[in-house]
Amino acid sequence: MATEPSEFSMDDYKDIVETFLTKGGTLADIRGLSAEDMDVIYSMAFNLYNHGKYKDAEDVFKFLCFMDHMERKFLMGLAACRQMQKNYEGAVQAYSLAAVYDIEDPKAHLHAGDCFLALERYAEAESALAAAIHWAGDKPENKESKDRAQSLLDLLQRKPNEEEKQGV
Repeated sequence: MATEPSEFSMDDYKDIVETFLTKGGTLADIRGLSAEDMDVIYSMAFNLYNHGKYKDAEDVFKFLCFMDHMERKFLMGLAACRQMQKNYEGAVQAYSLAAVYDIEDPKAHLHAGDCFLALERYAEAESALAAAIHWAGDKPENKESKDRAQSLLDLLQRKPNEEEKQGV
């Protein structure tokens, strides 16, 4: 005999959703949002960001991340909004997760490094910038990110020596 939907407990529903999500499904799939729908919503968030409406854009990027937790560009957008609002801790969290989804793209590491610098967490900034340089490699498309990370790292590594000379 088939189980009636009313016989499922909240824990049963929770288990079903968790299983679905761990196998690559998304809440967008459950809600029936197509890739085209998500692209339209992303365009809206991107436009809000480009017009300096970072809080509004952040809210839309949060929605996108909630609906599709596997899409890196949504996390990068969320992180950028937080960074522009000087919520550096929140930005680092989102950049860190974005880096997990594509470890070889140096941009998440570079921007996390920027946030760590703003937080004056220099050891973590150094680590993030070194990761950006490493993952940029010699790929032409990563040259700008690599050069910027290297410049910031050089500046960061000179800082203690300058403070020592000034007696700080």
